[in-house]
Amino acid sequence: TCVDEAEYLQRAIDSSLDQDTSFQHRVVVVQQGDNNQVGNIIHRNDVIHKQISMDNNVNRSRNLGRELADAEYVLYLDADDYSMPGRVQRSVELLEKGYDLVAQYRKSIRKENADGEIISQHKSREELTGQNRPKIDFAEASRLKKEHMTSTSSLAMRRESAVWNENVEYAQDYELMARLFSQDKDLKFVFEDLVTRTVRGESYGDRKEQKSSFRTIKQKYF
Repeated sequence: TCVDEAEYLQRAIDSSLDQDTSFQHRVVVVQQGDNNQVGNIIHRNDVIHKQISMDNNVNRSRNLGRELADAEYVLYLDADDYSMPGRVQRSVELLEKGYDLVAQYRKSIRKENADGEIISQHKSREELTGQNRPKIDFAEASRLKKEHMTSTSSLAMRRESAVWNENVEYAQDYELMARLFSQDKDLKFVFEDLVTRTVRGESYGDRKEQKSSFRTIKQKYF
């Protein structure tokens, strides 16, 4: 999904397409807004580009991307983030084992600032949980209830599971994961180096509304 982030979009597209895979894959860019630079960037035959009005919310963009992809599996990436080498192949391998959703655990994701400087390196499971501690199942109710497990940009799902609630304005990915968990879907959170996020410092909406949305989602599904 892209809300006119033209300065990052080429990197996002290339990072997802230029991957070694044992299958064919392609990129769908759903653009909210009318920045003509976005269309100029998208010049590859294996990229589908759909432009929609800013009146649509981000979940409408994600659902439209799913429809246009028409594939067995769907991976998501925000326009200002990028995929690491091997992400597509590894995500699909895990989905083929029977998981309905695969994502990188949020505290292990590498982050960089708007200037491309790394501000937080990728962290392994051992770095975050300790060498000698038993492996924790992060896809269980007590974990999902108390923390935001991942970033939208690392999500990979079976197509039938990748349905976003267009009535949810805040914490959309959290609502999706909680809903799938309540439906007994199999979720897998990994510590592998799948994506890098760009942290630009701006606020994504009202914090009180965000917290309220989290509480509502938790009450509904847990």
